[in-house]
Amino acid sequence: MSNLSSMTSARNQEADIAGAALSVLNSVFGLPAFRGAQEEIVRHVTEGGNCLVLMPTGGGKSLCYQLPSLLREGCGIVVSPLIALMRDQVAGLLEAGVKAAVLNSTLSFAEASAVEARLIAGDLDLLYIAPERLLTPRCLALLDRAKIALFAIDEAHCVSQWGHDFRPEYIGLSVIAERFPNVPRIALTATADELTRKEIIERLSVSIARISDMRSSTSTTRRHSSKLSSPNAIQATPASSTACRAPKWKIPPPR
Repeated sequence: MSNLSSMTSARNQEADIAGAALSVLNSVFGLPAFRGAQEEIVRHVTEGGNCLVLMPTGGGKSLCYQLPSLLREGCGIVVSPLIALMRDQVAGLLEAGVKAAVLNSTLSFAEASAVEARLIAGDLDLLYIAPERLLTPRCLALLDRAKIALFAIDEAHCVSQWGHDFRPEYIGLSVIAERFPNVPRIALTATADELTRKEIIERLSVSIARISDMRSSTSTTRRHSSKLSSPNAIQATPASSTACRAPKWKIPPPR
């Protein structure tokens, strides 16, 4: 009976997450439905799992971390090396009513301090941070004091020392898993060969390669080794048991 009760509870939790996710997708992002593997990825990360997402540009990668950030307690931390992309995404999120901000070299000291204060006060849903900023002692100490929903590492292929887009600061992002082991991590990229995928998984400690090809509407889950993932692919390495909650702007999930 206890196993049956556990299974029923798990199914109910999945249903709650699915309902809340669809509600936010409709009401905040103005989208009628998920595309491809988005729903599965959103549910997995919202439940506290880690994963690597390979999805073509324009396939909807950003939704895979933005939506879980709104469903989980705390602020989603997005690591991105592209200042222009940060600015554009934050502008779109603000227009949708999401409390979003950036921390990068374009801010004055006063502006950065104001953003930091909002993070500590719990007044942000999503915060975009440049990798070199995140690695500073000041920023790591700041994150220690904040309630973090998840870490999203965008352009994750930059971690590969053999790639054309290698960025040395991405190597240092291994500190995220070491310092915040109970916070979900999602690494995202539009392109990565098998060697690069393996390097991303090992350096950033994400256990599942969620490979989605939106052009053919197919997706697969790949397991890279017994050390990195369990036989229960999409359920591997849950990072947190934090339950799904109502979105921060109080849109109740469907009953």
